[in-house]
Amino acid sequence: MPSFEGYKDLDFRIIDEPWNVYLLDDYTTIKQRLILTKMMYKEIEKGKLDFRFGHQILTTAANVQEHGEPSPQLPIQELRNHIIEDNIRFEVRYQEWNDYEFEPKKSEYFRLRILNSLAMAHKTNKYNNDGEIIYLTDSSQQIIIIPPKPKSREDY
Repeated sequence: MPSFEGYKDLDFRIIDEPWNVYLLDDYTTIKQRLILTKMMYKEIEKGKLDFRFGHQILTTAANVQEHGEPSPQLPIQELRNHIIEDNIRFEVRYQEWNDYEFEPKKSEYFRLRILNSLAMAHKTNKYNNDGEIIYLTDSSQQIIIIPPKPKSREDY
């Protein structure tokens, strides 16, 4: 487990947290939304900051054609033993960057951009409480931190 010793919580403002949309080969629509839950930072040397982030990914499946009797709830690791179709092909229908603003130092606004991308989708033989087939997904994230623009002489 990573050490967070010396890190300080950092408040942030959400500019945009969009739903990304993917169409699977079996015509199921997968929607994902990354929710930033925590930001922390630490000055590692004069003028250099290190950031840590916490997030959750919400995933929903729509237009599910296959229905069945709801299955008992299983932990994700156990659900992986019930995959019947691995690495289903998909196309990206809509994918946008999450956008945030934060201020680790007074009057220095940074931007944080995160692109959450569906990497793989897997179909199981289990059904949720609504009787819809359960899909497992793997995602990856690209992170960009945009520092504030240096002040020009005119700003003083």
